[in-house]
Amino acid sequence: MDRPTVFVCRGSSCRHHKAHAEMRDRLAAVADVSDVRCQRICDGPVVGVAINGSLEWFERMGSEKPQRRFIDLLTGSGRMRKGLEKRRIAKRAGRLR
Repeated sequence: MDRPTVFVCRGSSCRHHKAHAEMRDRLAAVADVSDVRCQRICDGPVVGVAINGSLEWFERMGSEKPQRRFIDLLTGSGRMRKGLEKRRIAKRAGRLR
């Protein structure tokens, strides 16, 4: 089975967040991680992944709980749990800067 690709914002607000490096390491254990330039949706750290063929972005991923939910999304059924849905940024869906 192919590993999903996760896009991690490397803009200054995101990469300087205290949890950025730890989050990247957690994601790298289950997915291919690709650093991307600032997505201009700074409420970081910000990550994106293709879900059912559409690129979806998530904000405020600095704490452990949303990171676990995101990893569950990547490794599980592909279903988005309620806590993660709140962090989804609909206006950026399908777009990569």
